[in-house]
Amino acid sequence: MADLAAQNRRFPRLRARCRVQVRDGYGAWEAETEDVGPRGCRIVTRRPQIVGALVGLTVESDSVREKLEVTGEVVWTVRDDRLARAGISFAASASRPGAPGPGAWFAALAAAAGAVESVGGPGSLLAAPEAFDVPLDEAPASGDPSELAQRLAARAGELLGRGDAGPAAVILRRAAALAPGDQVVAAMLAQATAAAP
Repeated sequence: MADLAAQNRRFPRLRARCRVQVRDGYGAWEAETEDVGPRGCRIVTRRPQIVGALVGLTVESDSVREKLEVTGEVVWTVRDDRLARAGISFAASASRPGAPGPGAWFAALAAAAGAVESVGGPGSLLAAPEAFDVPLDEAPASGDPSELAQRLAARAGELLGRGDAGPAAVILRRAAALAPGDQVVAAMLAQATAAAP
């Protein structure tokens, strides 16, 4: 058994190949996950991604009966000659009432993979080492929650400037969860919530 805290992540990630339908303002296409967590995933696709882009995801696994439907933001990208990889931070659940949110869906996927939750709170999920072996060198340079909150707030500021208060509010709720004491994020969230339809 491997303790996930050793990977220096706030939340566990499970190496898992899941089918993903990705949607943005330009259409929809297929991708595949390389890893999945309760707060995000890493996808592989032939279509290059743009940091800061908002995407809708429908994630399917043969191991979990329900599909996961979420809205996310592209927080990092890497591209080689053939494929693009992107880190997606889940911003909000887009699922229908009664469908599992990202945390519950991840728990079902982890259980199907033979993972067990240990006593000790968030980040204490244990599994066979081969299930949780996401290499840290493929992740973005900094996983600091306050840094991610600032990037999300900057993206939300762009959306607010365009009059897109609804999507900005979704992103700012995620930023506020990452940096609960940040007064700038809190003020932006209040502004976006008041302006949202």
